[in-house]
Amino acid sequence: MDASRHIEFDLGTNPVAAIARFVEDFCAATAMDRAHTLKLALVVEELVTNTINHGMPAGREAQGRLWLRRDVGRCEVLYEDTGIPFNPLAEGLRAPLEGGVHARPVGGLGLHLLDEITDERRYEFRNGWNRLSFTVHLRRESAA
Repeated sequence: MDASRHIEFDLGTNPVAAIARFVEDFCAATAMDRAHTLKLALVVEELVTNTINHGMPAGREAQGRLWLRRDVGRCEVLYEDTGIPFNPLAEGLRAPLEGGVHARPVGGLGLHLLDEITDERRYEFRNGWNRLSFTVHLRRESAA
């Protein structure tokens, strides 16, 4: 199996719901199990939401693109945006998970999701675009 799709979007229009449908439709069309579908959708939603909330200061417009490619045992993802340059793979960005909820600083948990759910991560900033690629290995799992 080798299937791929992509979508382009204006981040200023709050495209989160449309992108979620795109991911769900892709996963259904490629017979991805529900657990991996939910994990992939969660990571993509986190990336888009963080770009909207942190990569687009007042007055800045940004575009986004998402490519999904399904192959045997894996799903490859490329997420791109024209927001402020930001490398989510850089050292020192993860919030500590120790302590209670009230003791932890706000932010950084999406980066932990990226680390836990994805494999083979790579970031670059090229020609005005943040480019984050990663793979989700489709291991046989029954829990989300």
